[in-house]
Formats: sequence, structure tokens, C-alpha cells
Amino acid sequence: MSLRPKIYKESLSSSKNMIISFHNHSLYSDGKNSIEEIVLMAEKLKVDALGISDHFCLTKKDKFYRWAMLRKHLDAYIQEILAFKDHINPKVYLGLEADYVEGMEGDLAKIVNSKPFDFLIGSVHLVDDVDIADKVEFNAIKYTNDQKEIGIKKYWDSVRKMAESKVFNIVGHIDLYKKFGLYPDEDISKEIDLALQAILKANMAIEVNTSGYFAGCKEQYPSEAILKKIKEYNIPIIVNADSHDAEHLCRGYETVYPLLKKLGFSKQVYFIKRKMVVTDL
Repeated sequence: MSLRPKIYKESLSSSKNMIISFHNHSLYSDGKNSIEEIVLMAEKLKVDALGISDHFCLTKKDKFYRWAMLRKHLDAYIQEILAFKDHINPKVYLGLEADYVEGMEGDLAKIVNSKPFDFLIGSVHLVDDVDIADKVEFNAIKYTNDQKEIGIKKYWDSVRKMAESKVFNIVGHIDLYKKFGLYPDEDISKEIDLALQAILKANMAIEVNTSGYFAGCKEQYPSEAILKKIKEYNIPIIVNADSHDAEHLCRGYETVYPLLKKLGFSKQVYFIKRKMVVTDL
């Protein structure tokens, strides 16, 4: 069963092959550049739709992660991005990459729903309080085979629950656990399918994240096999670079676009005021 996404009323679709880059980090979290520097580089790179989406992580014990924005800086972050709301090339959109932490969905929703966000990327970085995207933390965990399979299944279970929360618009780097070479030996197709079904039902998009080309896994997130499943489910996609350096706003696009077209994708999406806009790939 295919559920059609809700479309932003003022722009049902665009026939232009837009350059979209919505997953980008500034000095407010773990990026290297100011928001102004990112906007200026996007202009230079001829990006049409630029999103700023710094890390934001609410935890039960209010634990601080060095890669996340401090909560007290959120309003300043929003105002700095909104200062570019009239910028034309690129158009600038307000977002966050917010971590899914079970039990914190309600608190997160209260915060983001009271602010003028265009989009919210939902990501799973933490599995049993271990940051699987941090090489030091990851290497400190000596997974047995059983623990590895349990950890990966927990990861996909968190992705499913994240979608079921209906707080988020975009799923970030959906198979991030492979970043440093963690792959399942068992069949996890059931867990993947349950997550994708929840994403479809929640009218979310999945990002095709090119940062994996430059990580240990040497491929985009998600894998080609998962991309084929996404195509079968007719889940919308958005191409993102997950940049932490303004020069990387479109890094890897020249590689991922031919792959997506080979797999039969012809559209991608972005978001305005939390509503989906469809455009040609």
C-alpha cells in the first residue's frame, strides 16, 4: 500500500532539477563554518535550496554531547538562520538534526512545534548510550557476534519508533552503524521492512547521505540494497551531503545521482514549513 505524501500548497511540484542540500552543520554544533559562510558557499556552488540542520540532542539525564548544540543556544541559532529568509540564491531553510531518544519524543515535539522550523531530520546515533558514529566510543565496544546482531536490531527498532513518533520529517543516514564496519551476519530484513513501513506511514522522506563515501564504509547511506527497498515502498528521498565544512555542501553528488537514476529514482523532495515539496532529481 502506498501512502501519498502531504504536499506544500504553495508549490505542488517543481520541474527544475534543483540542487538541494539540507543536512549541513555550522559552528552551533560540530561544523567548521558560520551560517553566513555556509550561505555564501552555497551561493558559489549554485545550490538552490539550502537547509541548516545542526545537531540537537535531548537525553533523559540531560547528558551533553560535544557534537550537539546547547539548548540555550537554540533561539540564537533560529534567529541567525531566519536573518537569511529573504535570500534568493540559495533559498535558506531552517532545520535541525535531532536525535531520537526513546522517552524524549514529547519534550522534543514541544520544543520544535513551538518554533518556525521548515524541517526536522531524525537520526539515531545512540544505541544503549553508545555513540555509534563516534570512532573512539565505537572502538571501545568489543562486540561479540551476538551483541553485534542485537545492537543492529536495536538500531532498526529505534528507527521504527522514531518514525512512529511522527515528530520528524526526514530520516538521517538510515544505516549509520556501518560507518566503521559494523555489518549484520544474520538476516535483518524483517527489522528493515518494519522501519520502512513506519516511515511510509508517517509521510517521511529518507535522505540519501553522501558522507558515507568518505567514511569507513565507503558507500552512501543507505546501501544499494536498502535503496531498492525504498524504491519498492515508494518512499520519497532527498539527497544530502551531511556537511561539516561549507566546501562539502554537495560532496559526493556526482557519484550518487547516477546511482539513484540507475535504480529508477526520478524525484526527490525537500520541506517548507514542515510540508513536503516534490521536485525532479
